[in-house]
Amino acid sequence: MTPEEKKARELVERFYMFTWTAVKAASNADAKQCALICVDEQKEFIKNWTGIDWNIRKIMIDELEEVKQEIQKL
Repeated sequence: MTPEEKKARELVERFYMFTWTAVKAASNADAKQCALICVDEQKEFIKNWTGIDWNIRKIMIDELEEVKQEIQKL
């Protein structure tokens, strides 16, 4: 399992447990949507993070895009 696949699964599982506990009836699709929102938020933060070189930000954004793709496969 790649680091991106592992992170994708971890995020979906964390959101699934949160949503299940919160509403007692969440689905895997709900958890995936929450995880995708989280990844998008992280990407947006990195794009606007001026305290780090753009090339490093680009690498980080690309890695998050891979995580997003893995979440969508789950």
